[in-house]
Amino acid sequence: MKSLTGLVLAGGASQRMGRDKAFLELGGRSLIEIVVERMASVCAEVLIVAGDARPYTALKVPVIEDRFPGVGVLGGLHAGLEAASHNLTLVVGCDMPFLNPDLLRRSQFGRRVSMWSCCATGMSSTWNPSTGLIAAPAFRP
Repeated sequence: MKSLTGLVLAGGASQRMGRDKAFLELGGRSLIEIVVERMASVCAEVLIVAGDARPYTALKVPVIEDRFPGVGVLGGLHAGLEAASHNLTLVVGCDMPFLNPDLLRRSQFGRRVSMWSCCATGMSSTWNPSTGLIAAPAFRP
């Protein structure tokens, strides 16, 4: 699975939380720091996508700024896929510190993916993508 780009989406407005959830702490570490570390154990490349790169520079991974600010997750996906170096991109949110790298390594991701695979959860009328695998060539010109 090392021929995989890991994309961490961190560009949310944090309207419900009231502050940037990427920097909430769990066990003395920020959520995004934990997510980046777990993604790096599975992916050859890890990128963070955010509206503003400055808060994330200390994480020592490339930060891609939204090319179309304010349009939500699709803008982040666009920017991240455009910057990805590998044909397959594993997409996760910055608030997913319980990702299981062993499970990701053992999965069949990449063997039968034609364009998009995604897991989603729903609460009332809101759907929240949790993880996704994108075959980037389908999105590149």
